[in-house]
Amino acid sequence: VHDHQVVHGDIKGANVLVSDEGVARLCDFGLSVLLAEHSQSISHTGLKGTSRWMAPELLVEGTRPSYSTDVYACGCLLIEV
Repeated sequence: VHDHQVVHGDIKGANVLVSDEGVARLCDFGLSVLLAEHSQSISHTGLKGTSRWMAPELLVEGTRPSYSTDVYACGCLLIEV
């Protein structure tokens, strides 16, 4: 996803589908955003996503989702699994 300059914004267990062969696929791109060509983060208003998997810095007003906040959510997901 990040190779295509997309921040998912809501990585969690419910948004991962696993095939019978054990291949995991990320789904539900409803909160995802395509980043500008040279931007490291997106402009974002309001708190969106699932708080259980949300990076702590997103709770601070004015902080925008970024690649690193998706990575944090992946870490939370791995701990959950």
